[in-house]
Amino acid sequence: MAIYTVRRLAADILGVGENKIRMKPDELQRVEDALTRVDVQNLINDGTVYTAKFIGKRKQDKKKRRGEAGRRGVVNATKGEWMKRVRSQRKYLVELAAQGAVKKTDKRTVYMKIKSGIFKNKRTMLLYLKDNSLVGEVKETVSKFVAKKAAKQVIKQAATATVSKKEVSKEKPKVVTVKPVEKKK
Repeated sequence: MAIYTVRRLAADILGVGENKIRMKPDELQRVEDALTRVDVQNLINDGTVYTAKFIGKRKQDKKKRRGEAGRRGVVNATKGEWMKRVRSQRKYLVELAAQGAVKKTDKRTVYMKIKSGIFKNKRTMLLYLKDNSLVGEVKETVSKFVAKKAAKQVIKQAATATVSKKEVSKEKPKVVTVKPVEKKK
């Protein structure tokens, strides 16, 4: 049998590529005399035909070990938490800029700091702004979200009040409006 055929059979038996198959140069005559797959198997068992040493083994093992640790040192593991935090900070920064409390030149730098995740929450962001004197007077405003929440509470209280069926049918539904209350300093 030709040497390339023995090499092909040995690669199939050992489960490696043909380029990895090596043969002892002293026993090439014995390799050529092999006629069957069983003969090639015997040559493998004797050590005449063997696989080449795998060169990148240590590197491959290192790569396998690298993935074992998982998420080390990640404070906010999920993207959702990060998104909530960053969006609220950005919205607060826009409110401060609209009030004129933060200059336009400083707004960009603070925005990039928010993006990089320096601030834990809005409070720490405001503390940073005050410490570095980047913010002027901050007006206490009631956001739209708070106003909507207050309106919903008023509506719930009105709905839960016990009223007889006759009174409900006589009265027309009332429209409840809630104005945001501004604090004076």
